[in-house]
Amino acid sequence: MSCELNRVAITGANGFVGSHVVRTLREAGIFPIPLVRTSQSEPHEIIVGNIDELHMHDLPSMDAMVHCVARTHVTRENKGSAFSAYRQINVEGTRSALKAAKRANAQHFVFLSSIKALGEETKRDNPFQDNSVAAPEDPYGITKLEAENVVREMASEWGMAWTIIRPPLVYGPGVVANFRSLIEFVERGVPLPFGSVTNKRSLIYVENLANFIHFCLRETSTRGKIFGISDEEALSTAEIIRKIAKASGKQARLINVPPFAAQSLAKWFGLSGLYRRLFASLEIDPSGAKNLGWRPPFDHDEAFNRTIKLKRSSLRQRTRNPDTQANRL
Repeated sequence: MSCELNRVAITGANGFVGSHVVRTLREAGIFPIPLVRTSQSEPHEIIVGNIDELHMHDLPSMDAMVHCVARTHVTRENKGSAFSAYRQINVEGTRSALKAAKRANAQHFVFLSSIKALGEETKRDNPFQDNSVAAPEDPYGITKLEAENVVREMASEWGMAWTIIRPPLVYGPGVVANFRSLIEFVERGVPLPFGSVTNKRSLIYVENLANFIHFCLRETSTRGKIFGISDEEALSTAEIIRKIAKASGKQARLINVPPFAAQSLAKWFGLSGLYRRLFASLEIDPSGAKNLGWRPPFDHDEAFNRTIKLKRSSLRQRTRNPDTQANRL
């Protein structure tokens, strides 16, 4: 059953995912209320500062809130301070967003969690399910799981509908960090030691994710549920590189390095975490969403083509206008 939506607030509305959610909702005829930390000149944006202080603001009435803000990247901190910083944003920020949504009469809270709330690795052909036992390992995954529990407890206590989404790695125009580095390595023709890698990594194109968020807002059948979500099929690291190369009009330069040799080198140089992300599997079963009738609108080939095309278009624009800033996470 579908519900009528008029006004939806989006936290992190000028970030990588949030900006695509704003555009998707606007194109669907929904009035987005962009909640941002600092101004990006988005129409109707509301500057709210730190996410853990969101509940202190008097927000306009809304039908729902989509909570996209998260601390994702590790900086140079000791373990204790890292956990504290992650909890402040990922847990207390979520608690504050829920309170703000309640004050603004929101009836539905959509929380963007992560596959890492379940763990860091899956065995071949044994993907995470929506009801898999959670065993997160790093501060990001642990605090995402804690935030999920906050959402379920607080929203249920207030009679507010909730939906939790666990995406894997999100890619698309404006992506940064490791995935952007991988694109740049491929475009420069750097030889990469992943020719013999047969792992399976789930991905989701950012416009597919935004489309699913809209689906969750629209369809009442998604309420009170947790969804692992991804593109149609998982890919190996080698397949990802080949698709980037094809979209870039380049030749994939893949070297066959036995995984055990790569693992030994990674340990030697203190890069075990990076090895795991590139050689191990991390796959999620998206059948829960598919069983409700959702399908990703873009397949892998189209998604990679759009990612590379828009990346180059953005680069040309920045070259013509040096003061233009890239999208922020």
